[in-house]
Amino acid sequence: MKRRPFFTAFTGLLTGAGLFAFPSWAKIKPNKKIPGGFIHHVFFWFKEPDNKEKNDAFLKSLTSFLDEVDEIMASHVGLPANTPREVVDNSYTVSLIVTFKDKAAHDAYQEHPAHKRFIKESSDIWEKVQIYDVVS
Repeated sequence: MKRRPFFTAFTGLLTGAGLFAFPSWAKIKPNKKIPGGFIHHVFFWFKEPDNKEKNDAFLKSLTSFLDEVDEIMASHVGLPANTPREVVDNSYTVSLIVTFKDKAAHDAYQEHPAHKRFIKESSDIWEKVQIYDVVS
């Protein structure tokens, strides 16, 4: 039986978190694990999603502040993949994934001056923010 990448990653996350016991074939490979024990996933919905000038300013502010926070292990900034399926939400404008060693590192990030500056510089651009924090 050929495993699907999503199923393999999903079941690996669940078993790694101790939530479910799946058979060994369902676990992810250790070298495929996302670094960090705390994942912070942020979705932004912009007031004017087609305003290139504001989008560019947002992305510049975002990437600039990410470079200043030492507690960040890895990050990814992305746009909706436009995968039109019933279970996929493509309504957001920008996605940010940031990983940390642990919750303490995440908490330091929340109080970091660069993070606070980013919020002050960019909060007028978005109309909604949704955050999902995950621990392993």
